[in-house]
Amino acid sequence: LNPATTVAEAFGHDVAGAGGVVSATTQQSGLVSGAQHLELLRVVVRIRQLECSAAFRRALLRDQVMTAKLMGWDRETFTYGSTPYHTWRTVMQANGLQRQIARCKGGKGGGGQRYVVFGSSIGLLAFYGGLGMGLHTVGYEILETLVTMATSLGRQFAPVRGDEHDSGSSSDEEE
Repeated sequence: LNPATTVAEAFGHDVAGAGGVVSATTQQSGLVSGAQHLELLRVVVRIRQLECSAAFRRALLRDQVMTAKLMGWDRETFTYGSTPYHTWRTVMQANGLQRQIARCKGGKGGGGQRYVVFGSSIGLLAFYGGLGMGLHTVGYEILETLVTMATSLGRQFAPVRGDEHDSGSSSDEEE
C-alpha cells in the first residue's frame, strides 16, 4: 500500500472533492488521527479488492441463494451494497448524532454505548466507526460468507472479540 494513496482512490470516486490523504480528510472532520488513519485506508483498500474479486461475488451469490431458500425469502433480501466513506462521514456528522457518538467513545470499560451496524456485511461501516471515529463498535450479519470475511478482516486490522459463528444468526464483531 502506498501511503500517498488518496482518499478518492481507496474510498470511491465520490470523495474526490475531499482531496488529500486519509489523515488530511479525517483531521478536518475531527475524527481520529495517527496510525488509525493509515489502518483505515488499508482496510478500505482490502475491502474494495475483495468486492471486485470474482471469488467474492460467487461466494456471496451462493450464500444469498442458499440462505434465501433456507429462510423462504427472496434472494433480493440479501442485496449487497457498499457505502463510500464520505457519505458515511456526512451522516455521522449530523447535528443530532454528536451526543450519541460521544457516548460510544467510552468503550466497555468507560460505560460507553456501542455503535451498532445491522447488516454489517464484510465490516466496512464497522471499520469506519471503529477506526475512523474511535467508536466501540459491533456488527451483525446473517450471511455466513460475509461473517467469515468480516471476522477475518477484523482480526487482521482491529481487535475482534466475541465473534460467534452460528449459521443463520448474527455475529458479534467488536472493534
